[in-house]
Amino acid sequence: MASIKVYPGDDIIKQLQQMADIDNIAPKCISAAAPVVKKALKKNLKSHRKTGDMEKSITNTKPKKNKQGWYAKVYFSGEDRKGVSNSLKANIIENGKKGQAAHPFVTKTKNDCQSDVSQAMQDKFNEVTGL
Repeated sequence: MASIKVYPGDDIIKQLQQMADIDNIAPKCISAAAPVVKKALKKNLKSHRKTGDMEKSITNTKPKKNKQGWYAKVYFSGEDRKGVSNSLKANIIENGKKGQAAHPFVTKTKNDCQSDVSQAMQDKFNEVTGL
């Protein structure tokens, strides 16, 4: 019976060792993606702009880890100058309400920037790992 032994090259070993440090790499990749999402969200929000309060309130959390893995949130914070929650306004625009049609700009943002987010994360991964 014939047998073959395959030994990975030094490059592959190095790549696998670097990828094993996911708790160092993932936060950097996610941090690189957040500005891409924020920019796309602001672009898709422009048609609903009145005062600019919602646009200025877009922020993100630092990368965090939970049982599903690493993540960060991009969200609307605070209130506008009239005391109305920016996240509430975004929700009403996104989903509509009685007598007001939905304009799903958040869903559009997610779909529009998916490839740009992936590319930003891939670029950061390549930079961090030296690939």
